[in-house]
Amino acid sequence: MRLKPSLQEETMLRTYWRLFAVALVVTAAGCLLDNAEAPDLAGPSLRGRAIEIRAIPDQLISDGWSSSVIEAVLQGPNSERLSGANIFFDINGFVDLGNLAPLNGPRPGTVGVEATQVTATTDGNGVARARYWAPFRTDQPSDTVVTILAREEGTNFREVPFAQTDIFLRAADRPLPGPIPTPQPGCDEPTADVQLSGTCSGGEIEAGTPIFALGGGSAATEPGAVITTFIFDWGDGTGTDVTSSSTGSHQYGSSLIGRSVRVQLTVVNSCGASSSATASDAEVVAACPTSCPTPSASLSASGICASGEILVGAATSFDGSASSAGTGETIASYSWSFGDGSTGSGASTSHMYALPAGLSRTVILTVRNSCGATDTDSQAFDLVAACP
Repeated sequence: MRLKPSLQEETMLRTYWRLFAVALVVTAAGCLLDNAEAPDLAGPSLRGRAIEIRAIPDQLISDGWSSSVIEAVLQGPNSERLSGANIFFDINGFVDLGNLAPLNGPRPGTVGVEATQVTATTDGNGVARARYWAPFRTDQPSDTVVTILAREEGTNFREVPFAQTDIFLRAADRPLPGPIPTPQPGCDEPTADVQLSGTCSGGEIEAGTPIFALGGGSAATEPGAVITTFIFDWGDGTGTDVTSSSTGSHQYGSSLIGRSVRVQLTVVNSCGASSSATASDAEVVAACPTSCPTPSASLSASGICASGEILVGAATSFDGSASSAGTGETIASYSWSFGDGSTGSGASTSHMYALPAGLSRTVILTVRNSCGATDTDSQAFDLVAACP
């Protein structure tokens, strides 16, 4: 006869079963961990070294003079930056998508010749830099994207690039910011005219100082039409779209100092036709050159013979105070050369010639004005022992 277990016995039995179930789960989990497989590697091995690359700016016009600085940062296994490594830069795809050149080098090649590779060394901050130049004229009928590749030389036999960055390249016939509308049938093209204002007296552009592009001389041409849009391309990868005025303004940064830019104006009339005009190339400078007038040097001598000779052994006075500095300037210095190896300074001075008599000496006065321009005056004197 089977006896019914007590409540206490039932409770203990349930507890034993729970412990047994937990033990089975732990054992199963342990078996799974013992047989665990490592996940697949994500991406190629970089051997503890990695490259990050970027383009500044990352949007250009295919105009032949716009450019971007390409920066590649090389890091080691502990994220430290590595110096002294050679980084190879290349353009992916067609060779007519622009040029790569040393950062401070000239724009390479000529029209129709595109150089696409360059090597630079990482500096103390682990950064290697090159410059990408937009092509003179892309064969692409519309905008395209240029991909710049970078890899460390001597570490990858198959020459697989470690990193890449993209530059948006706008077609040369569609300047920033665009787009240009499709003209209505029979619409005559307007006439574009652009003039620059606010530049230096020699036509240079001072960095950090706004200049103005004036398009007021443009004409709609089509009878009854008006110019609705003035699109200014500043030649540095930026542009301005103006609908309320024929004047645009722009300020160039110091990074462009030493480079030449070309401002282009595209006008669109009310029936959709457009045309463009460009201003002359202008160099971006740190400061406008100053215009310095030329001074005028004038010397005279006193204590000489009535017929103009100089007595040997006697002091002769020379005076340059009749010299002039030029409009708005002052004389900064007077320099004298007496023809016998001796020199002097000051607006007036004196000099004594030694024997022998019978020689001739040329006195030269050089004056320099306050803005740095110079001029000279000279006069020859015969040396005599006694006045005639």
